[in-house]
Amino acid sequence: METWLKSKADQLAQAAQDHVSAVQQSASKLAVAFDPVGALPDDLKDVEFRDGPLGFTLEGNLVVSVQPSSQAERLGVEIGDRLVKIDGYEVPRYETDFEEQRARKVIAKWLKEMPRPAILTFELQQDLGEEVAKETPQPRSEEAPKAGAVQVLQAELQRTQEERKKLAAELKDSQEACGQLSAQVESLKKESVPNLRRLSEMEEQLQTLRTQNKELVSAVNASSTSRADEELLKLRQALAATQEASQAAVQAAQAKTAAAEDKYSEQKQEVQALLLQVADLTEQAENRRLQIEPMEKELQGQARSGLATAVSSLSLHRAFRCVQMLSGFQAAHEAELDLFREEQAMRKEQHQQEIEELQRRLGDQQIKADRELQDAQLQLQKSKEALQEAQVNAEAAAVEATAARREVEALRSNQCLEPEALLAERDGEEDRADPSPVGDSLQVLELRKRINLLETRCATLQRRLRSQDAVTGTRPSWELRLAALAGPHVAAVAVALHRWSLSGLRGFTERLLKSEAWLWVFYAHLLVLYTISASCSVQTTADAGRGAVDTLNAQLAAMAGSSTPAATHLRGS
Repeated sequence: METWLKSKADQLAQAAQDHVSAVQQSASKLAVAFDPVGALPDDLKDVEFRDGPLGFTLEGNLVVSVQPSSQAERLGVEIGDRLVKIDGYEVPRYETDFEEQRARKVIAKWLKEMPRPAILTFELQQDLGEEVAKETPQPRSEEAPKAGAVQVLQAELQRTQEERKKLAAELKDSQEACGQLSAQVESLKKESVPNLRRLSEMEEQLQTLRTQNKELVSAVNASSTSRADEELLKLRQALAATQEASQAAVQAAQAKTAAAEDKYSEQKQEVQALLLQVADLTEQAENRRLQIEPMEKELQGQARSGLATAVSSLSLHRAFRCVQMLSGFQAAHEAELDLFREEQAMRKEQHQQEIEELQRRLGDQQIKADRELQDAQLQLQKSKEALQEAQVNAEAAAVEATAARREVEALRSNQCLEPEALLAERDGEEDRADPSPVGDSLQVLELRKRINLLETRCATLQRRLRSQDAVTGTRPSWELRLAALAGPHVAAVAVALHRWSLSGLRGFTERLLKSEAWLWVFYAHLLVLYTISASCSVQTTADAGRGAVDTLNAQLAAMAGSSTPAATHLRGS
């Protein structure tokens, strides 16, 4: 941007210089055309140079050295002569340093571009007293109009030089404005560099936070998974131990049942022996059977029923006790399993709550980082808008310089047309009351040119106004969404308030830019605010991360402490 502004300023300066030199050449041609034909004054000398080196060195328009055996020495050019004309064109005169530099450039350019052979006119070195003592020859009566025309041309040339000075001053002001704009662009670039650096730092912090959160989530998941696996293994071991105990109890009950069955068989054998003895006794008491037969039958029935009742009651009692023991073991096992399931569900719920809390904190931190990122992007957008405004101002300055160049062209065209107007005035001196149509046409032409110049200026001003409207009158992007949500009236009011506040802020910023002290104060307080907010953000992020890690460590320690009594209870059971 700065290079472009410098190149445009150099182009404008070169164009103004070319136009002024062209005007001076035209004026010198007119002066030569209206000069009376005759011999050159005694203090002037025409020298014709052909192809090859000229052989002399100029300091401004003064000859300061002549090379030996060169064209200049052969033609009689001496040190101290002044170059007055180059191929009929008068050399520009100068008073200030700036005009002297410009005159040197013009002389060098004319000497380089003049066709050969070319005639150079030198003013011979002479005494100043003699030059003052010379009397100015009186012009002849028939040459008076020509002398008047020359005087008019000289006055116009002086006015053109004054205009050229004004244009040079305006060009200098435009260069200063371009310098200020380049300084503003550099300041905007310097201001955007910390914002970009801070944005990169914030992105790095966000990436670090995301990595830490991923590590925390993976650690929590790993710890919860490992502890769940450990607890499940412990439950499986307890279940296996309970099953082994149940199997041992069943085997013991089966052993007891087998022993009871063996004892029952022994008792049955004893009963059979007793029956045999009873049969023996019956055989021995066969003689008395008829006497005591009813009594023996009753006694035998009572004995048989009593023995069967005794044997059956003993076996059923033992089996019932075994079933009661098995049901008790199974109920205890089911109760322990229910307790472990409830404890596992409580732990899972607690882990889920902790994970949700960590995710919520992560979401809050991410939202905060996104907001800071949006703020940084908004500041960067504002910097871009300011840069665009500076570019628009630079383009407006270029347009003004173009308008000034067109004014110079109009002045040059007016100078070209003024000799014809003077001739028309000389021809019409006899009849002053009846103006000639030629003069009217010239005036109409001048008026038309002036009107065209004014129209050009108006078009330039309109383009500047349109560019300002394009910068300040852009519609916000959220207007359509607000109109869809709240209605067109609310959106129109919101846009009006937005533009009013935006114009106030732009005016305030322009006033700040006009005063350098307030500008420094404004940016200094912005720097202090950004420093405080950055330190607070870094401290809050560090405290939040430390608090999350401490909370996670405390929860893991509590989980380890709660799992220790459960393991002790399992070992005890």
